[in-house]
Amino acid sequence: VLAIGFSTGIVPHLTTNLEQKDFRQLKINVLSALNTVCYIGLPLSFCLFALARPIYCLMYGSTYLDIGTEALMFSALLAVTGTISPITTSMMMSLRYRRRCLEFLAVGFAVKTVTFFLLIKWFGYTGAITSSALCGLSVIVMNLSYIKRKFNISFKGFFNLFFSIFEFVGGFITGSVAISSDAVHDMGDAASI
Repeated sequence: VLAIGFSTGIVPHLTTNLEQKDFRQLKINVLSALNTVCYIGLPLSFCLFALARPIYCLMYGSTYLDIGTEALMFSALLAVTGTISPITTSMMMSLRYRRRCLEFLAVGFAVKTVTFFLLIKWFGYTGAITSSALCGLSVIVMNLSYIKRKFNISFKGFFNLFFSIFEFVGGFITGSVAISSDAVHDMGDAASI
């Protein structure tokens, strides 16, 4: 829902900025959309991850609680990439890079195809979820790299925030205070950029 709403809201602004050749405002709108989605979507995904057990128990009862909790925790990762990937795809479309965007989606599909069976073999059902997240992540990186090259937009703050959230979750999973505190430090760096 979040991705669809932002995609619908940002497309007219980027198209207008492109038509008026207002590249300064275009950069601002691209970064604002990404940062807003991150500041809303990432904490919600983290809550889904951290509260997976009680959420699953409330919705489905205690049958298969451990498996359901694990699946819901991995789905939180997919929620992150599944929110940001459509945003970057909409940006590419509105900036009139449709063909390139379709090529990137095809590469994402190839990533999904190659990793799907391997990750399922190695990790079971969580491998399927991880494969989908890798597909979304590859599309995000390719879209943003292309937008950066074309409009000279720096995504340092966005990527710093994005990866520090994953670092924080990794620290939370492993119980490592050092990793979690480094992630909080990186989030502060992202806010200053």
